[in-house]
Amino acid sequence: MVEEDGSLSKCSYVKNDGSCDPAYVVCSGSLKPRLKSSDYCSGKVEVNYENQWRPVCGGALKDPNTQNLFCRTLGCGEAARSTDYERSNSMAISAMTCKNLTQHNDLKECKASLEQKACTSTSLQCSNSKKMALAAGNACSGFVVVHSEGKQAQVSYQGWSKLEGEKLCKDLDCGRLVKVGPNDTIAGSEFWSNTFNCTGVEDEENIWACEKPVPPSKKELLYIECKGEPTVQLKKKCHGSLTIDGMEVCDTSWDTTYSAKVCQQLKYSNAIPGKANNSPAIGGKNYLHVHCEEHHHKIGQCNRFKEPCSGRLVSVYCTKNVSFTTAERCGGQIEVRYDTEYGGKVCYDEELTLEYKERFCEQLKGCGKPIDTPKETKTEPFPKDISEWTTVLSCPAGQKDFRYCLSRESCSDKTPAKIYCDGYKPRVIIKKEPFKVNVLAIVLGLGLFLILAIVIFIFVRVYIIRKSFKTFPPGFPLRHDVERDSGEFEELHSKEMENTGSGGIRSESEVLTENDKRSLSSYDDIDKVSELEPLTSRPSTTEDPHDSGVQDNKLEQITKEDGETYEVDDPQENYDDIEADLEPTQTTAEVHDSPRNAPECSTNTPPDLVLGDDGYLVPGQDE
Repeated sequence: MVEEDGSLSKCSYVKNDGSCDPAYVVCSGSLKPRLKSSDYCSGKVEVNYENQWRPVCGGALKDPNTQNLFCRTLGCGEAARSTDYERSNSMAISAMTCKNLTQHNDLKECKASLEQKACTSTSLQCSNSKKMALAAGNACSGFVVVHSEGKQAQVSYQGWSKLEGEKLCKDLDCGRLVKVGPNDTIAGSEFWSNTFNCTGVEDEENIWACEKPVPPSKKELLYIECKGEPTVQLKKKCHGSLTIDGMEVCDTSWDTTYSAKVCQQLKYSNAIPGKANNSPAIGGKNYLHVHCEEHHHKIGQCNRFKEPCSGRLVSVYCTKNVSFTTAERCGGQIEVRYDTEYGGKVCYDEELTLEYKERFCEQLKGCGKPIDTPKETKTEPFPKDISEWTTVLSCPAGQKDFRYCLSRESCSDKTPAKIYCDGYKPRVIIKKEPFKVNVLAIVLGLGLFLILAIVIFIFVRVYIIRKSFKTFPPGFPLRHDVERDSGEFEELHSKEMENTGSGGIRSESEVLTENDKRSLSSYDDIDKVSELEPLTSRPSTTEDPHDSGVQDNKLEQITKEDGETYEVDDPQENYDDIEADLEPTQTTAEVHDSPRNAPECSTNTPPDLVLGDDGYLVPGQDE
């Protein structure tokens, strides 16, 4: 490091491996100031540091000599006043050190410190400041006037065109131009000494770069209308959180006088001074920050910019439609209402004078004159802690309208406001005795409930059983009949089993003898059937080779010596139930000599049979 008046030639250099950060040099003569706004010689203080415009914290401009140096450097005279502008957490000039402040007109002898910290930037107004605004209209329409050195002057229409009008609408943050033109002169109007023309002007920062030192020859007022009229709203009409163009407003740079500008723009009379318990802002979200000047009579005319908010949100309460009431009829705790909405209880520093009490009772209508506080009232006692109340009633001397006696602040060190008039009727508060639990009644109730439940259960059970008996058809055996019949069957079955057991196992010869008897009985039955039904002869057919597997199912043909053929059933079909080891028996067919008529169903004669002389079918003979 070298002395201040040294040079780098006296320094020694050490070569490094490139692991350190590069060094930056900011020369003192490179610091350049500016006042950022649409006004001339007035606005937010910024310094060009490392080729970037950085805001200057209020702590760096505490010294009035430093403020004067800024104004002289810009050719704006001396500093008139400084105000807080906005609070942010960005890279900013946190400190400035200048030598010989009164002997220089620039920042060459100043050193600046840059760091990232939360600080409040500064707005500076110099003595030569000039501000252009709109009057007798809305925030973005009206006659153009200039405010300078505490005076107001009208601007002449001379030299104005669409080009200048577009520039002014942009400076006023009012969007695009709608129209610009002359208007009749107002009696007693004083005109600004210069005219404006932006033709040929390059890199103009604001409309003041187009100002020409040419006095106006035409005495016509300049009227302008822009498209971007800001939309100002309160959440609950006459009170609540404030939004401008749909964006909530941060209260870090908010002044209580701004609330009056809100109510005036909305035509809601005046504002109730003070701050309410507003909602906190959300971190990292952008909100509107508002900064108003003396000549701004409406909130839409104030400077606005978007930044994150480190405080709370703005709420405004206007006096229009403010009314007062009491907790009881014609007396008790004083309360305030906004339109039809309850606004809370009211407190005061000291009791109202008799004059104000009379006015208050008159506003209550039909309550007569004020009276002293009743000795015995059955109303609830006033709370001891009223720190959460935020409406204070305090009327200055000569103020006759109670609406302008209100302010928004904490009631922590005040007393509840109350009044009593002739028609006072206290609200009777009936205190209810605490409920006592009767254990005996509960036990008796539970016992009765259980008894009732048992009776209902028995009744339902009997009803279901009776209904089930009615559903059986006549003659249907009941349960005891079924049990009785089942017992007799079991008795007979048991006797049969006893007989079988006593006889032992039968021998094989006995089984065979019994089977033979059954077989002979079957043959006798066949003979009887044969006598009753005549046999019908069938022609012999050639055996189909495909039917060899079903030979046992066909009728067996028997041919006698005289050439007659008879058919009989296969005897094997009648012995499916006989054991395989029994010897087969032969079946003899009986031939009857007497002719029998064929059944009616056999009227069609087969083609290979002919009717013989004796009436029987015989095989056909070759002719």
